[in-house]
Amino acid sequence: MGIVVGGLATVGVAVITAVTTNRRQRESLRHDRELVDLADLRTLLDEAAIALDTAGSVREDVEAAFALSGFAMPDAKKQALREQFSKLAELNARLNLRLGVEDLVAVHFEEANDALYFILEALYPKEGASQQAVEQSREKILHYGAKSAGHAGAFFTAAVKLAGTVQREGGSAEVAAEAERRAALLVEVTRLASPLR
Repeated sequence: MGIVVGGLATVGVAVITAVTTNRRQRESLRHDRELVDLADLRTLLDEAAIALDTAGSVREDVEAAFALSGFAMPDAKKQALREQFSKLAELNARLNLRLGVEDLVAVHFEEANDALYFILEALYPKEGASQQAVEQSREKILHYGAKSAGHAGAFFTAAVKLAGTVQREGGSAEVAAEAERRAALLVEVTRLASPLR
C-alpha cells in the first residue's frame, strides 16, 4: 500500500508541476507577445509622427507660397503636399488597422490628414482665379492648416500616452500652441497684405 501511495504522490506532484510549468510558459509567451506588439506599435507611431511632422513642414511651405503667389504658386509645392497626403493616407490605414478607427491616436491622425485634403482642394480653383477665389482659398488653406496642426499636436499627445513614454517639457502641447500661433500670424499678415482689406 505504501508503494501505491508513494506512486500516486509522485504522479500528483508531476501533474501539478506540469500544469504550473505550462501556465508559466503561456504567461511568458503572452508577455513576450505583448512586448513585441508594443515594439511594433511604437515603430508605427514613430513612422506616423515623422511623416506628420514632415507633412506639417510641407503644409507650412504651401501656406507661405500661396500667401505670396496665390494660384500661381509653383506646382512643385502642390505636388509635395499631394505626396505627403498620400503617405499619410497609407499610414492612416495602418493605424486604423492596428488601433481601430475610434482610437484617439488614429482619429487625430486622420483628422490632420483630412485637413491636408481640404488644403489641396483649395489650391485648385473651381471657378477661375479671381481675387475673390484667391481670398476664399487663402482663408480655407489657413483654416485647415491650423486644424491640421492642432490635430497633429493632439496625435502626438495621444501617441505618447499610448506608447507609454514620458512627455518632456516643450512637448506636443507647446508644439501645437506654437503652430496655432504661427497660423494666426500668417492669417494676420495675409489680411494686411491683401489689396481688398
